[in-house]
Amino acid sequence: MYYLVVSLPETLRRHATCPEAADVHPHQIRDWYRPQDLLKRVREHVIPEASAVHETTALILADTRLDREAPRRFAERTTRPS
Repeated sequence: MYYLVVSLPETLRRHATCPEAADVHPHQIRDWYRPQDLLKRVREHVIPEASAVHETTALILADTRLDREAPRRFAERTTRPS
């Protein structure tokens, strides 16, 4: 499991760019927001707010070993006779 650490100001900024922004008001998000709201019984990989999309993606792909599987599967699909 992964937990993305995002500050309240950044959460509100990101929310404003979503199509659902009109349905959920910032004051509701402020009420729901819990900093460092990690699960108690599950180890979560904490991803910092500053982590770039490519860094986060690389981490998850490596953790799940999909970074090794995807190239092999792609090669199998592209080398099969039609």
